[in-house]
Amino acid sequence: MNRPGYIAGTLLVLAGILLPADATIEFLRGTPVMQLETDLRDQLQLGVMLLRICLVLLGIATTVIAFLSGRQQNSNPAIAAATRHGDVLSVPLLLVLAIATVIRFYRLDAGLWIDEIMTYVNYANQPFGVLVSTYDSQNHHILYSLFTHASFLIFGEGAWSLRLPAVLFGIGSIFALYVFAREFVTRREAVLSAALLALSYHHVWFSQNARGYTTLLFFSLLSSWFLVRALRESRLSLWLLFAVMAALGVYVHMTMLFMVIGQFLIFLWYRFRHSTVHWQDVMGEFLAGFFMAGLLTMTLYALVLPQLLGGIFMQGVETTIEEWTNPVWTVLEVIRNMQIGFTGSLVAAIAALIFLVGLYRFFRDASLVAQLLVVPALITICVILALGHPMFPRTFFFLMGFGVMIIIRGTLVTGETGARLLHLRFNSPTLAGTALCIAIIMVSALSIPSAWAPKQDYSGAYKYVTQQSKAGDIVVTAGVAAITYKKFYDVEWPVIETLQDLENIRIAHQRTWFIYTMPLHMKSAFPAIWAALEKEFTAVKTFHGTLGDGTIFIVMSERQPDE
Repeated sequence: MNRPGYIAGTLLVLAGILLPADATIEFLRGTPVMQLETDLRDQLQLGVMLLRICLVLLGIATTVIAFLSGRQQNSNPAIAAATRHGDVLSVPLLLVLAIATVIRFYRLDAGLWIDEIMTYVNYANQPFGVLVSTYDSQNHHILYSLFTHASFLIFGEGAWSLRLPAVLFGIGSIFALYVFAREFVTRREAVLSAALLALSYHHVWFSQNARGYTTLLFFSLLSSWFLVRALRESRLSLWLLFAVMAALGVYVHMTMLFMVIGQFLIFLWYRFRHSTVHWQDVMGEFLAGFFMAGLLTMTLYALVLPQLLGGIFMQGVETTIEEWTNPVWTVLEVIRNMQIGFTGSLVAAIAALIFLVGLYRFFRDASLVAQLLVVPALITICVILALGHPMFPRTFFFLMGFGVMIIIRGTLVTGETGARLLHLRFNSPTLAGTALCIAIIMVSALSIPSAWAPKQDYSGAYKYVTQQSKAGDIVVTAGVAAITYKKFYDVEWPVIETLQDLENIRIAHQRTWFIYTMPLHMKSAFPAIWAALEKEFTAVKTFHGTLGDGTIFIVMSERQPDE
């Protein structure tokens, strides 16, 4: 890679030096620079300057890595031969991927939830240049937004095309789990792991969720695969591929940083646990891997970094809802989700015990797998608790692949141990464990139909209230429901901000219909209105969704004749 590396490095340096600021901004935004708002113009100009600096540094780093690769000795052929990359398209895997594809495309146009709707309204229709130069909300998963815009351009607007990138990366993450697992386990165990992920309620749910979580899982697994191979084979080309996967993951969502920090700590542990350390080799790996990952990430975010550091990063993260920042609430949500995924408390409890068995066995037999789950998870928990941010279970979705591997290993061990204790004899010692794995996978598959329901049924609530309301009635909303009906459904219902607003409307109309969702948010953001709803309104209809706390509530108050 010497000559191509030198050429690429030179071109990057020249691009950084010659890139014109105002012309770049006008190209991206499609608007003359002087017509932009002052604050945005200043931020973008600073962003272009940062981009130029990053390109120069990236060019220099690329040149240095090309030089080091020319001096690097060939990797140990015995270690390289021990890796297993030749069976990535096995027939069982292809069957699992085919089933996963059918499951994830079925009912892909079911009801959207609030975050998907915000992605649809605010980002999916924006040009590519605007998307890469805008960071106005945590809801903007930049790389995923780029994919959604491309999907809209190719297939047209709609819920299914909004979710299409999530589906494709969901399927891709199943494949990525298989190739990662093959570095540590047999083909049978890797296929079973891929099958459990493919037939998991939660993975199907997130694969039909127009957010960047399956994309994050995909890059988490691929970056870990390249990390494992780079640690074994010590090739700078593998470290560069790791850097690219890690940077793209961070470009989806900042939580990927927790994964990369965990991977860095694991790298340090594996390289410095021996007394003989070749510092030159380690520094080359660090430069090609983690330094390049950081530099690529800075380059991708350079244009929006001034906006991000200007306080936008905190928007959508801070909350006044105490339950969401309480670790106990998070644990209870995890338990609730496990009960959904394994169709009941008893099976979920058994799965949790099996998980502990698998975690122990991986720590004993292949500790790197367990470390890639535990270390990033602990970092995520510590950072979120320290900052007082909401700790949603979905925050840990990027670790699901490692968790699935651990459950399968625990199930295999449990099955084999149980057969031995019961003195059962099989032709293959792994048959009992395999049969138990298939049983776990089938139980998990039973919960999948629940994932096909609307995440939030705004459409159902809208149809019901418009059919049931009469002349002289009025329909009002507040909070999350108000945003959805106004921005997405273009419904001009009055939006209630204060209790006095509500009272004025009730006095002027015979019946007042009130639609709201996410009771925790309503109770926290509008306590006076919430108290009035509980005391003076009658529950009429609820429209359940698969999103936790996402049920749509319709309540109604009727004015008495003497009022």
